[in-house]
Amino acid sequence: MGFATDLQGKSSHEALMSLQDAELRLLENMKRCMSLRVKCDREYAIALNSVCIQTLKIDQTELKGSMVARAWSVIAEETEAMGRVVKQNADYLASHTIDDMNALILEKRALRKLYTDEHNRIHGELLRLQDAVNKTRNLYEKYLELWRVSKAKYEDQYVKGKAGKKLDEAKERYVKITNKLHRLHNDYVILVHEGKEYEKHLRTTLLPSLLEYHQNVLQETVDRWKTLMLQFAAYTDFSNDTFRSLNIKIKKSIESVAGEDEYKDFTDKHRSNPPQPLDFKFDETLLYDYSGSLKPNQLALDDMTFDALKEKLQDLKEKLFQCQTLVKEKELEIGQCENEIRSVRKTSETENMHSVKRRAIGILRKELGEIKCQEQRHQQLYNLISSWVNNVDPKDLPPGLELPDVSSSDTKEDDASSLNALGRRSARIIMSKLRQPFHAFHKKVNNTFDESFTSQGINQSYSLTNPGHDNVILNPSYTSLQDEDWFHGVLPREEVVRLLVNEGDYLVRETYRNDSKQIVLSVCWEGHKHFIIQTTPDVCI
Repeated sequence: MGFATDLQGKSSHEALMSLQDAELRLLENMKRCMSLRVKCDREYAIALNSVCIQTLKIDQTELKGSMVARAWSVIAEETEAMGRVVKQNADYLASHTIDDMNALILEKRALRKLYTDEHNRIHGELLRLQDAVNKTRNLYEKYLELWRVSKAKYEDQYVKGKAGKKLDEAKERYVKITNKLHRLHNDYVILVHEGKEYEKHLRTTLLPSLLEYHQNVLQETVDRWKTLMLQFAAYTDFSNDTFRSLNIKIKKSIESVAGEDEYKDFTDKHRSNPPQPLDFKFDETLLYDYSGSLKPNQLALDDMTFDALKEKLQDLKEKLFQCQTLVKEKELEIGQCENEIRSVRKTSETENMHSVKRRAIGILRKELGEIKCQEQRHQQLYNLISSWVNNVDPKDLPPGLELPDVSSSDTKEDDASSLNALGRRSARIIMSKLRQPFHAFHKKVNNTFDESFTSQGINQSYSLTNPGHDNVILNPSYTSLQDEDWFHGVLPREEVVRLLVNEGDYLVRETYRNDSKQIVLSVCWEGHKHFIIQTTPDVCI
């Protein structure tokens, strides 16, 4: 039973804040009363001294040997001594007890502020995670809608069967939005897991440890409070039967004070249940009409997200290492403080040192618990991501987006037959020129070589210059590229790789880059090579 288990609710927190405010008001009232008592005792000491001065006005020589006069002289002397003691006690209360009371008031205010700041901080982190989850969820929903629209536009352009700028733009937007959607999906999954872990640690470790530490320090202030009241009682005790009986009652009531029992009634009165767990979960309704590869509450592992997940994994690894280092440092500091407490015998002179060390240990244990919670959250996220990333070969990653080929199956068959129609010999002639070392061609910058060959009855003339810039100069005898068998129009690189299978196979195609059309010669020779054909009014370069 205590703060950690019984005061986690909101109403208990508000009651605890009110209690500390009431304790501060009580301390202020006690300080004012002590100041008034000091003033009264000093005035009383002055009054007693005045009585003694009055007794000196009697000439004792005339009453020499009188027992009554001697008794009166003793009374006067003891009254003077009583006045000195009263003044000394009042001065001690003013210079020690009231000063300690001021220090206790300042400490109680600082403890209240520390508790408020820590309570707001750990709950603020929970609110931040809630806000981050909600914002990511809304952004996720927005990109899902954008994904559906971009997909529909791309499919519309694809169904029309027209390859060109609009299809490429639709495809580029579709790929870009899908990439962003997959990353948002992972961010959403990770935030949900992080929020769930932090909320659990808030209920099981962070808030209980804060409340436990605060209860301990409040109980320590109660013990100091008790010491100050005992001092006040001791230095206002005049040691007569009347005052003794009163002070015995005061002392008994003060002696009954104990820090561990001080807040028992308060805790019983304001007991509350711990806050209900917040349910962090993936909103599966987002993907009801989604037809892609994303799955609820699972990471998307594909060629679009693999690098980002690897970076996240590395970041978590570094955070785990930092947490583990801090845990070792805190445990070492706690051990050092405990050894120092055990090595010093507890006396009235060393009580303050013991109190400081115990409080330092309480702070270190609270910080250690928070660091361990961070470590467990990072470890959970690390295990979640590593269970996906570390078991997959980057070469075997599935594509984040599979796009259908632009050309129809009939076109592909025509392309393959046109490749065969070009003939192996003509392809090898071109490749023999391309394979010559660049320095050999550089010696013939101003010369060209022409070779004519016939494939399917078509006469073609090629001229290669300045190969050091990976450019091919073609001086064709035809009037239009579209009339040639080896010209394939717009063709993606993926389709080119599929068509050019044998060494020496080649074709000419169109592509669009930065809204401008380019002509490209693609050749299969020790891999696939692509050469941009630059065009002028007279020739194609």
